[in-house]
Amino acid sequence: MVLSSKRHTRVQFDEDLEKSLEMVKTMSSMVEKQLKEAIALFRVEDKSTIEEKAQQILENDTLVNKIEIKIHDYCLYLIAKHQPKAQDLRLVFSVVRAASEFERIGDTVVKICESARKSQHVINALIERIEHYAEYSITLLRKSTDALIALDLNSALENYVQHNYRHEYKDIFRAIIDEAKANLDYLKEYFIVAIALRQIERIGDRCRNLNEYVYYYSKGEIASYDVLTKMYEDLHPELKG
Repeated sequence: MVLSSKRHTRVQFDEDLEKSLEMVKTMSSMVEKQLKEAIALFRVEDKSTIEEKAQQILENDTLVNKIEIKIHDYCLYLIAKHQPKAQDLRLVFSVVRAASEFERIGDTVVKICESARKSQHVINALIERIEHYAEYSITLLRKSTDALIALDLNSALENYVQHNYRHEYKDIFRAIIDEAKANLDYLKEYFIVAIALRQIERIGDRCRNLNEYVYYYSKGEIASYDVLTKMYEDLHPELKG
């Protein structure tokens, strides 16, 4: 009878955990949609129409903030109801921290939106590259979320070691500087674009944190950059030398 009760409790805990992970996935999809909409504002030729579109993004950010609180409250409920230990407790903590990461990504999107509202001209060549970089960020966000939900450490390591992400940021930033020097009349516009680019790059930092939580769940310790990159290299010996 006791064993049966324990099995039932375990099943219920797993089901409750699944609900929390579903909320995490929903939150990730929300900020992904926000980012796409914020980047699209830079393409708007008629700047008088930006305000309404920007306001919708800001309202959606309020929804993101609410679901973060909902996830935090739900995780407190999980702890109070099931009193998880060890790896189970680490997973609940990881869900809480992941929700906070998505909330911060939402704040980053708001800043991108604010940059777009200040923009007066469409710098087509650069915007195209920034759109591509934003898509890169969205893909990284999606993969990092999937790794967290699946608790897949190998995928998390793949996502964590993203040298190309940094390289592309630097390449686009240099292109902004070069074009700004050649078009001093639009210096303010290039400065606005540079700020937006920096905000997108910071989303990559948030994605790294999501992947760190998978390691924390798996190993029970906070990992450093060196530990995670070495683990990745050990799994890919062809990269050494």
